Amino acid sequence: MDETGKESQAPNNKSKEKLDALHQEKQNTITELEEKCHTLLTEVNGAKRTWDNLKDVNSLLRLNIEELSANLAELKEKEKENKEKITKLEVMNDELVLRNRTMQARLEELEPRLMKEDVIISPI
Repeated sequence: MDETGKESQAPNNKSKEKLDALHQEKQNTITELEEKCHTLLTEVNGAKRTWDNLKDVNSLLRLNIEELSANLAELKEKEKENKEKITKLEVMNDELVLRNRTMQARLEELEPRLMKEDVIISPI
């Protein structure tokens, strides 16, 4: 050691520099971790909003499915009613066709007699 004590301060300066470097590295690590936490928190918040939106959409879809199911049941009932009406109309049509054929046959039977008697048949 010399008179000014520089020799003994050299190891202290190196220790202080090491401590300062370690402290700076610690601060850099803390800052980096804070930035990563902030990024993750932002991503988590975004994911939560997305999840909440998906739950809302899911609820709306469930309501739509229920409404569509009710509409389908109603349409099936109307289809059944329409089929019944069509069946009734087909039966009525068959009856009318039969009556028309019967009337046509009668007319054909009467036509020769009417022609002999000079009866004038006017269209109705």
